[in-house]
Amino acid sequence: MLGEIHQIADGTLMVEGQVPRNILSEPDICNVLIHKRGENLYCVDTGATMYFRGKVMEAIQSLRPFKFFVLLNSHAHPDHIPNNIIIQKVEADVKKHYISCQALDRFDPDFMKLFRKYYSEVEKYYPMLDGPKPPYNLLFKPLKLARKIGLNPFEMIVKRSLKKFGPYDLSRETMTPYEDNPSKVIKIGEAEWRGWDFDGDVYALEARGHSADEIVFYFPRIKLLMLADESVKYFNCWPESSAKRIRHVVQRSIQMILNGHVDILLDSHTHEYFTGKAAMQYLKKILDDYDSFSNTVVKILGKYPKGATVKTIYNEVVALEKESPVIKEFLSYEFPNMPPFLKTTITCLLLEAGCLTEGPDGKKLFRLA
Repeated sequence: MLGEIHQIADGTLMVEGQVPRNILSEPDICNVLIHKRGENLYCVDTGATMYFRGKVMEAIQSLRPFKFFVLLNSHAHPDHIPNNIIIQKVEADVKKHYISCQALDRFDPDFMKLFRKYYSEVEKYYPMLDGPKPPYNLLFKPLKLARKIGLNPFEMIVKRSLKKFGPYDLSRETMTPYEDNPSKVIKIGEAEWRGWDFDGDVYALEARGHSADEIVFYFPRIKLLMLADESVKYFNCWPESSAKRIRHVVQRSIQMILNGHVDILLDSHTHEYFTGKAAMQYLKKILDDYDSFSNTVVKILGKYPKGATVKTIYNEVVALEKESPVIKEFLSYEFPNMPPFLKTTITCLLLEAGCLTEGPDGKKLFRLA
C-alpha cells in the first residue's frame, strides 16, 4: 500500500511506492530505501507527491539518532526525485546528496525537456498519438485534429500526467555528481562492477541500462541489493534504455545471489522484496520473459522481408496474447497502467537489435539486417 513502511532488516526500511491504476489519474511512485549504519543514514531516492514525502520523512525520523545523512539518487526520472527537498528538511550534522552527472542536464521545472527528447526520437518511427492500445486509442483520435491546427496534443497529455508527481522540489543546489569522486572496480565475489564506496556501508554501482544515468546500490553488511529500475520488465521502455546493459546488470546480480552475497533483493517498482530462492527466480524470470518477448517480435518481423511498421508488428503481438502468458503480462504493464507504450518498447528493441529502417519519419519500415 502506498506509503506503508516495511522493516526489511535491522535499521533498514522500505517505504512502499505505488503502481498506478491509470497513469492519467495518478502517478507511479518508486519505493524508497532507508538504511542506518552507526551514525550514518542513507536514503535511496525520495519518490513523488506531498503525501509520500511525509511518509519518507516519518521513516527517516524513526531511525534517529544519526549525525550524517546521505541522499543517493538512482536516476533522474519524475517518480524518483521530486521529493529531494527532504535533504534540506532533515536535521543532521553533515548532509550529502549524490546523483549521476548525466542527470544534471535533464532538469527543467516540469521534466518536459526530457520527455520531449524521448518522444521526438520515437516519432521518427511511429506517430506517438498512435501509441495507446484500444480503447484508449479512440480517446486520442480527436487529438490528431489538434495537431493539424498547430497544437502539440501529446505534450499537453504528458504535462497533465506529470503534474500528478509534483510538487517538484528537486534540490538541485545540493546535488553532487557521483563522478566528482574517483570510481573504482568493486568486486563482490565473482561479480565485478565499477562504482563508489561510501564508508563500506553502501556501494553505488554503475548500471546505465534503464537510463543513461542509472545507478544501483549494494549494502554489503546486510547483503542487500537494490536494483532501482534495472529490473523493470520493459527493458527498452525509453529510447536511451539498453537491453544489453540491463542484461549485464541482471546477470551479475544472479551471480551475486549464487555466490551467497545477496540475502535481500528489491527494486523501485516491485512493491515487495525477495529473499533466498525467490530472488533468483524473480531475476531469471525477467531475463526469460524478455528473451521470449524479443524473440517473438523478431520472428514476426522475419515474416516481412520487405519490412513492417511498428503498428503491424504490434498488432501481431496482441493477436498472440491468449496463447502467450508473457505477452499477456507485457500488455498489462503498458499505458495507461504505466507510462510507456508497448509500441515504443518494440521500436527500441528492434533498433538495438540492429534492424534496418527505411521510409519517411513516422512511417518507417523495419527489416531484419
